[in-house]
Formats: sequence, C-alpha cells, structure tokens
Amino acid sequence: MPVFALVLATMPVVTRAQSPRREPIARAERQYLQADFASARSSFRAVLASRTLDRVQAAEAHRYLAAIELAFGRAPEARAHLEAALVLSRQIELPSGAEQLEPVVTEILAAMGPDSGLRIASIAPLAAGRPSRVVARLTPAPPLLGARITLRCGGDHTRSGAFPEVALTVTPSPGPLRCTAEITTSSGAVVLTSQRIFRVPAAIGPPIDRDERRDDASRLPVWPFVVGGGALVAIGVVVAIAVATSSGSDDAFVGRPVVDGW
Repeated sequence: MPVFALVLATMPVVTRAQSPRREPIARAERQYLQADFASARSSFRAVLASRTLDRVQAAEAHRYLAAIELAFGRAPEARAHLEAALVLSRQIELPSGAEQLEPVVTEILAAMGPDSGLRIASIAPLAAGRPSRVVARLTPAPPLLGARITLRCGGDHTRSGAFPEVALTVTPSPGPLRCTAEITTSSGAVVLTSQRIFRVPAAIGPPIDRDERRDDASRLPVWPFVVGGGALVAIGVVVAIAVATSSGSDDAFVGRPVVDGW
C-alpha cells in the first residue's frame, strides 16, 4: 500500500469546471488522486447512494471503488466492484495505479460471454389472448449493482423482484408489445435499462388432434357396410349351391327335393 499511495501522491491533480451533477464524482476523484483513499471511498459510496445516480456515474464510481479496495488489500471487494462496472459498461478504463486489476478485468469479460447483461425474453412464442410469461434476467448479477429488477409490459403489467430474474404473466393483444426492464438501487435510482418489443400475432385455433380425426371416422354410419356385407353373403350362398350342383352325382339338382315313397 505505501508504494501504491506514493505513486498516486506524486500525480498532478487536474482541476476544471464541473457541472453540479458531476461535482460529487469530481471531488471523490481528487481525493483518490491525493491518496486519501478513506475519504474517496466514502465519497464514491455516497455517489452510489444518490437518488440521481445514472449509468455513467455508477460505472465511474464502481471502477474507482475497485481500485480503492485493491489499495486496502481487499481483493474480493475489488472484484465485486469490477463486475458491477463491467455490467454497466464493457469498456472501462482502470484508474491510475490499479493496473494490477487488468487480468481480473480480462477474466470477468471472458466469463460474461456475449449474452450477458439485462435481457428480456418470452418463455414461449406470444399469441394474442393467451397468457404468456415474459422474463427479465440479469447475467451476471453482482449484488453491488443494485437492489431490484422491475419489468413492465404494456401499460397494465408490472413486476419487481430481487436479482437475478423477474417473471411476468401477460395476456397480450395483437400487435406490438413493449417490455422494459430496469435495475434500480436501494434509493430508487435507475442504473441500467433494457427494452424489447414483441410482435404479437393473432391467436391461432388449436390444431385438430389425430385421435379426434380417428373418432370422427369411427362415427361414420355403419348401414352401408351392413347392407353391403349381407348382399355379399347372399351372393356367396348362391354361388356355393351352384358349384355343388355342377360337381356332385347325377341326382343332385337345384329345386324341390324328391323323396322316395312320396
């Protein structure tokens, strides 16, 4: 820590006019560059607790707090702040004197992958008039980033919950369905927002079940088959008798039977 502090203490402090909104961060930066790490940590924590905090300010505060925690020898805390900063912005510049964190940044970015961040998706394809579930998920979900996820779809559906995921049941109408997800801090400041518009088609009737088609076929009238079958049986009897008369003895014939003695 003494070497780290000495390097920062010898750096010139750049002062320039700041907007009132940025002044708290500028003051915390000056404290950091003067190696007053305890004061800088308190100032950056106050920035994160502000109700007017936005995404840029949050990313700035987290990257400085990562360097400050490193200066105090608190590696897990430094990593936690880096994760929060990288969810807010994939491209962050480490503060001067925090070059030791560069391998950690590379490792976190590799683990995050291309689908990280705040994403909105539906569990199944949406159809008008049918209840469906829409999910907002934060990946990764560093606890230092915020307190809650709020998901809104249309004008009537809202759900809030803790990290990493919030699900909402909607029954959409045909047309576009706009869903918005927000990460808010404990003070209510929005630090991350995501939006998605679903194109909802009209509802399609349920498909005819194959078993139902077989049942319909089985309900066809049976009388044609009964009549037809009876006719075939009668024809078969006549043919059998005709065959018998042509292939037996000379006394065999078709007609009235003749009995001796009568």
